[in-house]
Amino acid sequence: MREIKEAVKNLLIERDYEVYESTGCFDIAGKKDELLLIKILKNIDSFVLQHALSLQSISSALDAYPFLIGNNTNYEKLVPGVIYERFQIPAMCIETFRMILDKEFPEFYRQKGGVYVEIDPVALRKARIENKLSQKQLANLVGVSSKTIYMHEKFRLKASIKIVKKIEKVLGKKVSGKAHVFRKYEFKGKAKDSLEKFVAKKLNEIGFETYFTYHAPFDVSAKEKEIIISDIEQDKRKISYRYKKFAEFVEFLGLSGAVITEDYRKECKIPIISKKDLEEVKTKKDFIKLLRN
Repeated sequence: MREIKEAVKNLLIERDYEVYESTGCFDIAGKKDELLLIKILKNIDSFVLQHALSLQSISSALDAYPFLIGNNTNYEKLVPGVIYERFQIPAMCIETFRMILDKEFPEFYRQKGGVYVEIDPVALRKARIENKLSQKQLANLVGVSSKTIYMHEKFRLKASIKIVKKIEKVLGKKVSGKAHVFRKYEFKGKAKDSLEKFVAKKLNEIGFETYFTYHAPFDVSAKEKEIIISDIEQDKRKISYRYKKFAEFVEFLGLSGAVITEDYRKECKIPIISKKDLEEVKTKKDFIKLLRN
């Protein structure tokens, strides 16, 4: 796994990404024009649902793009130029990741049951109309239902290579598209304890959207015009340990941040806000002022 991690870091650095190393729901963050959050596992089938939800929540919070990079599944080695999905997170080998960084987007998905590609809805509809075929007529020629053609013209969906080849043979045009690997997520997560619930309620009241993360350098993101991230900690003994990693991540991202606690004060580079301080906040301006004091 260390080999893969070093290879990923080198690929990013060679392409002028700033790199941040972490543990938990992601191992490497790469920042340039976009923010990439990368989980590395030798066997991508060891990626579990909780990891995926954590990665989706932090990606939602930071407008980031998640990737899972590994060597193999339980049954086979990962093939270059092929996307393997795990819980909606695009998974791939290091060579496929290099292709994506260089804007060489793959077409193929490996899923249970075979190899699939995405059909471009615009290309499919245009080619069908040019051939003067109705959706039902095309469906009959290909051997699928008219609803299948309708859905593929309405949404960007995957289809087996066998079906796509039939469609392209009938229409005489390419209708498959490149794999959609830069994905946006809308998963907000849930507060884990009473302090996080209080923080969420207060931030929502003053007009922020809140996103809770798990196994990450921070616990909650507040979004409006800008993104503000906070580490929420009830255990005073953990604050010093968590604070250093949180401060490094805030600096890497170039965002505003604060540590929110039940009752703990200390002069630090990043503000530490007590629950009592937060209780007195009435507006967004009040909260921003707390961050900058």
